[in-house]
Amino acid sequence: MKTTWLAVEPLDTLMVRDGRAFNAGQNGRGEAVAPPPSTLGGVVRHAIGDNVKHRIIGPIVDVAGRRRFLAPADLVRNDNGDTARLSVIERPVGVVSDLDAKLRFSHVLDGEGGRERSWVTAEGLQAWLSGEFAPGTVLDIEGQDEYLCSEPWTRESRLGLAREWFGEHRDTAAEDMLYFANHLRVEDGTRLLVGCQDDKVLTVRNDLALIGGRGRIAHVREHGDSPIPAAAQRFPDGRLTVYLATPALVNDVFWHPPEARLCAVALTGPAPIASASWRRGFGQTRLLRWAVPAGTVYYLQFDSEDDARRWSSEWHGTLLPPDAQGESGSNGESRIATAGFGTCLTGSW
Repeated sequence: MKTTWLAVEPLDTLMVRDGRAFNAGQNGRGEAVAPPPSTLGGVVRHAIGDNVKHRIIGPIVDVAGRRRFLAPADLVRNDNGDTARLSVIERPVGVVSDLDAKLRFSHVLDGEGGRERSWVTAEGLQAWLSGEFAPGTVLDIEGQDEYLCSEPWTRESRLGLAREWFGEHRDTAAEDMLYFANHLRVEDGTRLLVGCQDDKVLTVRNDLALIGGRGRIAHVREHGDSPIPAAAQRFPDGRLTVYLATPALVNDVFWHPPEARLCAVALTGPAPIASASWRRGFGQTRLLRWAVPAGTVYYLQFDSEDDARRWSSEWHGTLLPPDAQGESGSNGESRIATAGFGTCLTGSW
């Protein structure tokens, strides 16, 4: 199986909504979200002229040659303005809880501060994965500019005019249907990098494709090296973290591999994910699901470091295992579950 990386460069603002309904009028507003993997799946299909046979990985955001990732959910900003990583400590024996047994993790995340809303650079995420930025540590002030970065887009409020979708007046202005919507204006040089796993090396046949709204165009070209940071080299006592670079449509929020124990999870959300295909019929294919958001961190423990290393070598930089998400299909994975959802990276803790 070969992986071909494509670079998708938006040429206009992005307007990808999360799928939840909103009313027209002054108080109604459609919120734009970061393009989910399913949006990039449509772009890729148009660009290569066919479906990817196996999986799509990503997207990974690249701004002028520098990759950016959503900050892991265990990073917090304390009252001093410093960024710290939450400690992972064993649950004290005397602590009792009325939570369901499934939620009584063997470890707890400890620390003060609100979630770090910045994004992290590839160098920052690499330090986090490798354990250089270990749980319980505070990122020194001088290093924050190297590790932290801003969101790759800004939000712009737009006034829109709804159109008729069906009937003889299709694509004309709908009566009394003004609405507000937020658009995302990407920074100059922003590209969304998407990995396409197929039996053969893929080539771009159509270098212009629709993305994030009718009439909005992206330039698609082939990209060289993989943008995925390296996995951790060591997993002491079998301890391994799974960081989600994209949202995951997991069957169980508290997912873990059968051969590992889930010790703790850093989670925010849930994230709404909407998808539909005009090509295969909007009414028959539209879907709204709740996903575990990007940035989520699962703390796992395997029986040995070798077991953790084997799992990392198989799944780092690809999608969560087929039994973790999606509906069962002919190859154990549904089409949406192979469209980039659950792109995961492995680190140590």
